[in-house]
Amino acid sequence: MLSLFLIVAVAASPLVSSSGNYRQGRALRLHVYDDKNINTNNLDIADGPKTLTACHLHCVENEKCVSYFYLSHNLTCRLHSIAFQNTSHAVDLAGSAYYQIYEDWCLPSDGHILYRPQRVCYKFYTNLKYNYNDAMAFCQGKSEELLTVRNADKHGQIIEFLKDFYKGYHVPFSEFSKFFISANNNTGELLWPDNTPVVYTDFPPGEPSHENENCVTLLHLFWFRWNDAPCDSLSDIICEHYEP
Repeated sequence: MLSLFLIVAVAASPLVSSSGNYRQGRALRLHVYDDKNINTNNLDIADGPKTLTACHLHCVENEKCVSYFYLSHNLTCRLHSIAFQNTSHAVDLAGSAYYQIYEDWCLPSDGHILYRPQRVCYKFYTNLKYNYNDAMAFCQGKSEELLTVRNADKHGQIIEFLKDFYKGYHVPFSEFSKFFISANNNTGELLWPDNTPVVYTDFPPGEPSHENENCVTLLHLFWFRWNDAPCDSLSDIICEHYEP
């Protein structure tokens, strides 16, 4: 299950990069990681001396930076490409603090994760199991949409997060955990909900394997590559919305 965390703002004013792409650059401290450290999914490690403010700016200027650890004992800044939500593989390290980047339209306080290169905001629901139609309706009820995966960059970021999330969890049959995406083949052609054809795919060899399985999931057994699945099967959910 997801760890609960307390959150404190560290940067309240907008920070704009020289490229003009970032109208905001704020971070929230996740106290569940106080005096902890995770040394995976690294984008960059800037050895000290670095202040916390400099570390924050370093992350804001790297569009793929989702979060960062600040290690006060040696003034080191470590940028990460995902938001960690699994403390099982964190190690003790006195003086460390962990922050997640956010913007006003995508808040970690309600469980959302911002991925700035795609201007998209995700929320993962691993404690709910819905069929495809109910998953679509659930996300729409949240004023969001069921996940679309239209390119390798976005898919890769989702894979990174899910691999980390399941790391260290020894849940029976977790290899069969799966997440619906919004594409379906109900008309004889794989389409997104806006009726545009699916161009990017990532089915492993031998998939899709069943003509009567018209929906698509990201399957743990395949390291979250694509897998055809019955639309009435039950799946976890990823909802998303884009920048307004």
